[in-house]
Amino acid sequence: MYTISPDEIKHFTRDSAGHLSCADCYASVSGCRPGPPGGGYAATVNAAGTWLYTAAASAPGTGAVARYKIGPGGALTFAGCNGRLLTATCAPTGPPGAVDGAISVAVTSDGTQLYVAAQLGNVISHFTVDKGGNLTIAGCTGDHPGCAPTSPSWALDGADSATLSWTGADLYAVSTSGQAVSHLKVDAAGNPVFISCIADHPGCAATAPAGTLAIADGVAVSGDGTSLYATSAGASSVSHFTIAPLF
Repeated sequence: MYTISPDEIKHFTRDSAGHLSCADCYASVSGCRPGPPGGGYAATVNAAGTWLYTAAASAPGTGAVARYKIGPGGALTFAGCNGRLLTATCAPTGPPGAVDGAISVAVTSDGTQLYVAAQLGNVISHFTVDKGGNLTIAGCTGDHPGCAPTSPSWALDGADSATLSWTGADLYAVSTSGQAVSHLKVDAAGNPVFISCIADHPGCAATAPAGTLAIADGVAVSGDGTSLYATSAGASSVSHFTIAPLF
C-alpha cells in the first residue's frame, strides 16, 4: 500500500491480521530515500503491480507524471518523469505545459494508456506506456495551446480529477474552474475525445439543483459502470449521476 502527499510517498506493508506498518518513505527529508520529485497529489498502480505513477507539481507553473518501479516487497525506485519540475529533470511534453499542475492520474487495466488531469494546464493529457513502463505523450484535450479543444472551451478548465469506466472505453473528469463533469470517449488508439459536459453554464447540460458542481474536485464510477459520483468543495456536496447502459 502507498500513500502520497506533496512532500513524500510512503510505502506500507500489511500483516495477516490487516495491520499496517510503514516500510519506507521517499522524500527530501532525513530518514527517507531520495525519490524525486518527492511526492505529489495522486498515485496509481498498474494492474500488474509493477509500476506506480504519480501526478506531481513542485512549484507554480510546473507539473509532471512520475514513475516508480515496484520491486520485491513493494520497494520503489524512481525511474523518471514527463513534464517539468524543479526537483527533477523530466522528459518534456508536447505541447509544453500539458501536465502543469498535474493532480490526478489514471491508467487502463492493460497498463498501456495513462491519463493525467492537469489543473493549471486545463487539460486531460494522454500518454502511451511501453513494455518497460516508459511514457510517451500522445496528445491532450482541453483549453491549452496545441491541445484538442472542447466545446465549450472551458469545460476542462481547472481539471482536478479523472477516472476511467470499468470497460476503459469512457473517461470522466471534473473541473474546479469549469465547475463541470465532462465525458470523453476513448478511441481505439487510447485518445480521449470530448463528448459532453454537465455544468451550470451555457453549452453543458444543467445540474439540478444549480451550483452542485461548484469547485468540483473528485469523481468516481461505480463498479458496474451505471453510476458516477462527483464531489464539490464549493457546495460541500456529493452529486450522483446515472450512466446510460451500454447494451
